[in-house]
Amino acid sequence: MFVVLAAVAGVSLAAEKKDFVNIGTAGIGGCYYPTGGYICGVLNKEVNITFTFERIS
Repeated sequence: MFVVLAAVAGVSLAAEKKDFVNIGTAGIGGCYYPTGGYICGVLNKEVNITFTFERIS
């Protein structure tokens, strides 16, 4: 969760253009992949940034 907050803090929220943040998760068999999807879904509704997630292992 700290990584997600650090990524959000590094992106300018005042910009008019659409910003993108990609969150890397563990394999799809564990709990981190669906958790990453949930976090992206919540953040996509709250801020003007497109959050996506993908398996990186």
